[in-house]
Amino acid sequence: MFLRSSRRHGGGPGPAKGEEEPRQQGQEGGIIQKETPIYACKVMTVCPKCNKPTRPAHKVEDGKKVRVCKHCGAEV
Repeated sequence: MFLRSSRRHGGGPGPAKGEEEPRQQGQEGGIIQKETPIYACKVMTVCPKCNKPTRPAHKVEDGKKVRVCKHCGAEV
């Protein structure tokens, strides 16, 4: 995760391709692939109990709003 922004590395929609020119004499240029960061709000939450990616549901317990897993009902 980048410290000054809300982006995370890895697991993005796919690698981005770009062209790179040689910087020094004798170095090769060409097409390179690198991982693109995605926003942290787009990262899916993983349930610690069932270890599945889930969209958390909200439930009110003891007057507090709690996020729970839609698959197993455990608190996320």
